Amino acid sequence: MVKATFVNKKVAIIGGGYMGLALAEGLVKGGKILSSQLWIADPTLSKIKYLKKFNIKVTTNNSLAVLNADIIFIAVKPRNVSEVVGGIKELTKHKILVSVAAGFSTKNLKVITQKGQKIARIMPNLPVKYNKGVIGLFGENISKTEKNLIFGILSSLGIVVKVKNEKELDIITLVSACGPAIVSSFVEMIARYASKKKIDKEVVSSIVMQTFTGTLDYLNKANVSPAEFVKSVATKGGITETIIKNLNKEFEKNFMQAMEKGRIKIEILNK
Repeated sequence: MVKATFVNKKVAIIGGGYMGLALAEGLVKGGKILSSQLWIADPTLSKIKYLKKFNIKVTTNNSLAVLNADIIFIAVKPRNVSEVVGGIKELTKHKILVSVAAGFSTKNLKVITQKGQKIARIMPNLPVKYNKGVIGLFGENISKTEKNLIFGILSSLGIVVKVKNEKELDIITLVSACGPAIVSSFVEMIARYASKKKIDKEVVSSIVMQTFTGTLDYLNKANVSPAEFVKSVATKGGITETIIKNLNKEFEKNFMQAMEKGRIKIEILNK
């Protein structure tokens, strides 16, 4: 096991949804902090009580978790941020508040917190659970040392990217936070096509998953770009070229439009 680097730092995660749980498990597996220094709070105890096996403290009381932490991650849905932060803001002075909510700007966080509150925003994706994630990090009213502290703690979860402004964080949200669902949708489409051709579902699932993981592994190890890889596989006049040509006719245009709609949605949420 990796030796804990930040043994004196106490962390609380407010919210036991998919992302809150992924952060909790990833932090424990990453070993940068002691599991005994990690709290997670959620109104539904049954969602989080399994984390006790990792020696994580679990509670239904947000205030209790906050009182026992130096850094508080707010991992609830954007519509619930105001209520949750409002309930603990009197306890967060001199602590660092880290929002995990997409589309909830630091400007809006300042409105619902006390003056001078140390604020950071991160945008992780679910693979942080297995320490294979991507995390965008933006700090507001925190020192370079404090930002480096958050960076260090999160670095065990995957790749952490410090951004200069929230516009950059929005793009990371689209690419990395939304990316796994986009990739999964494409995996599902390929699997659905194969299933319609009467191939066993379990066989389809295994070959499609192996195709994607194998391709990503190849791209990483062979040090080739995706475009170069496509060119090497799509033989002129061959099957792959036929599929790619037909995909490219409308696929890229529709994809770019979909991503842009996602960006606009973030802008609306940030207001």
